[in-house]
Amino acid sequence: MKYAIIVHGTDGHPQENWFPWLKEKLKLYGYEVFVPQFPTPQNQTP
Repeated sequence: MKYAIIVHGTDGHPQENWFPWLKEKLKLYGYEVFVPQFPTPQNQTP
């Protein structure tokens, strides 16, 4: 089994941008895809 992890940036979430599209494309090639949701601390300043 092949695995892929897609990581969002600051203030991001797994359902934005091209993440869902890429996840579906990678699945077609036999990947198990993880797109975790990471917390965004309040008052974060990158």
